[in-house]
Amino acid sequence: MDPSLASQQQKVKAWLHEIFGDEQVPEFEINQQTIEYLYQLSQETRQHDGHLQLVTKDLQQKAAEYNAEAQRLSGILHRIQLTPESLSQTGANSLATLSKLGVLLDVRDPSNTSYLLAMQDVDDDLEKVSEEAEAEADELKKLTKSYHKVLQQCNSLQKVLDVAKAKATEDSQLNSKREHETTFLLQKEKGYKKEMKKMEVQFSQTKIDRSLFHESLVKKSEALKDIHSQLEPLRAELASYSVLPPDLDEAKVKLFEYKRELERLDKQLLDCIGNMAL
Repeated sequence: MDPSLASQQQKVKAWLHEIFGDEQVPEFEINQQTIEYLYQLSQETRQHDGHLQLVTKDLQQKAAEYNAEAQRLSGILHRIQLTPESLSQTGANSLATLSKLGVLLDVRDPSNTSYLLAMQDVDDDLEKVSEEAEAEADELKKLTKSYHKVLQQCNSLQKVLDVAKAKATEDSQLNSKREHETTFLLQKEKGYKKEMKKMEVQFSQTKIDRSLFHESLVKKSEALKDIHSQLEPLRAELASYSVLPPDLDEAKVKLFEYKRELERLDKQLLDCIGNMAL
């Protein structure tokens, strides 16, 4: 066994015999952990007992001092023939009040100096408590101000939250409506696609001339516009021949040529219109 552990074990045994005295020490498992724990406990107990002995001696000394002082004062009062029985009711009340005040102030002796010093300590404590109370009051004001500020912020946030909830409800209703409309439109789209396929089949079966398609008609309309644009200058030129010079033969020849050109263009225009009608 470790020498230090053996020494601790001997001290623990001695301490246990001191604790239990003539009684038998209860059995316990002897190992390093229990020995160290009991040794630590014995040291703390001895230290605590030492403190108690010091406090006890101090109290005994104070009691002896108080008894000696009481005997001294009693002797003085006896010599001057001033006993509690010789005091008036007012004096007895004053003495009792002074005694209670001394106990309350925890004065060492009933001298004026002790009472004044104790009263000064009370005044100092009162001033300190007043300062602490003022500091706490200031802190309470700050906390109250902060509380009102936070409360206002909470109210503002609550209003924003209420508006957001109302908006969310409105958006939810609107989204539900749009979802319903979207579903309806998708169904309509499917119906239209189905109808278009059906019409395409019917259209392919009718064998309609492709010249009647919209694209072909648009091209013919553009060609018709071009012909009209070509006719306008010819008509203007033809109108200019209405004021030809007196050479009638030459004028007739020119007029005949323009009339033929105009008839050709009119015929071409009629052919285009006829094709569009087909």
